[in-house]
Amino acid sequence: MVKRQFNLTDHLLELFDTFKHERKGVLFFSFLIILALIFHFSLDYWVEAPSINTHQLDSLISESVEVSNTSVPRKSNVKPKTIDPNTAGKAGWIQLGFSEKQVKSILNYRSAIGGKFKDINHIQKIYIIDSFKFSKIKSYLSIETHKILDNVAPVVPSGKTSKRVKKESRTSLFVFDPNKISYDSLLLLGFHSKQASSLIKYREKIEYFGSSSDLLKLYLYNESDHKKYAFFVQIDSKYLELLSKNNSLKTFETKIIELNTADTAQLMQIRGVGPYYAAKIIQYRNALGGYFDKKQLYEIKKIPKERMDIIIKSVFTDGKQVKKIRINNCEFKELLAHPYFDYYETKLLFDYRNEHVKFIYLQDLKKTGPLPDYYIDKVGHYLIFD
Repeated sequence: MVKRQFNLTDHLLELFDTFKHERKGVLFFSFLIILALIFHFSLDYWVEAPSINTHQLDSLISESVEVSNTSVPRKSNVKPKTIDPNTAGKAGWIQLGFSEKQVKSILNYRSAIGGKFKDINHIQKIYIIDSFKFSKIKSYLSIETHKILDNVAPVVPSGKTSKRVKKESRTSLFVFDPNKISYDSLLLLGFHSKQASSLIKYREKIEYFGSSSDLLKLYLYNESDHKKYAFFVQIDSKYLELLSKNNSLKTFETKIIELNTADTAQLMQIRGVGPYYAAKIIQYRNALGGYFDKKQLYEIKKIPKERMDIIIKSVFTDGKQVKKIRINNCEFKELLAHPYFDYYETKLLFDYRNEHVKFIYLQDLKKTGPLPDYYIDKVGHYLIFD
């Protein structure tokens, strides 16, 4: 077979060998390209470029610079005034370089902590004041110390007055009798509003204060508060004795309530019982099926022992009102729902019942497993053996 010799001319002819309509297409697109190039290069000749007045532009730029300079205040060289952070208002904080929004946060924080800062470093706890900002303003902050009055004991009627002491008023320590002091005077001492309300309500509804340590019975009064105020507590013993005599004549002290039949309104007649405690007593009574002993009230977790010591003096129980469970016929869930039976104890009783058919005596409970005598005696008040 003879090998064909490569011919460049023939190869090029073969490459550009096209049909007639293809050649027309190539010529058409070539014409469009040439026309676009002619239009592009002749555009400057047909269209005149607009002239720009650079002098007018320069004047506009200079005017905008002057306006911006007047709108931004220059830093003043006036030295800020020293302020007391416990009494300073909006203007005092602004002159230290704070914005109105920041000042609002500072004043809100001051109100939330009782209206005063204990010391200068306490201000660093405000989230908008970091260590750098604090170092700049520290020299302009000064907290005034107030004199302690230790020889004046205010005698004012108990209870809230219609006019509240403003938060901006200064606080001071003075001798006081917690059985006499008013709401407003407590605020002057430094109590916050909830602490003052708590003391007044406790004094009116629970009991009077026999010593300074009795203040620790208040829910919102802690050891740190007691260290601050204990020295200034002075109980008027004669006044306390008079209150005790008058208090003994009140009807709610002499009235005794039966726990298993009392409703919420009757329970609220007991000294120290409000709607919340009355609801808790009834709720636990329903879970038990009734109280066989008034000391069962101590099992209610939401009522403090100190409060219960007062309540328990005004109640008694009628054991005939207790609802009992038929141990030989009850369902597993029914027994488990009782507060005195957990899953372990309920399973022991049912395993024994399934094996021995039924319980005959209370002492049969000892045969179920390691149940202590005191427990068997307690649950025996709620079981029937038939």
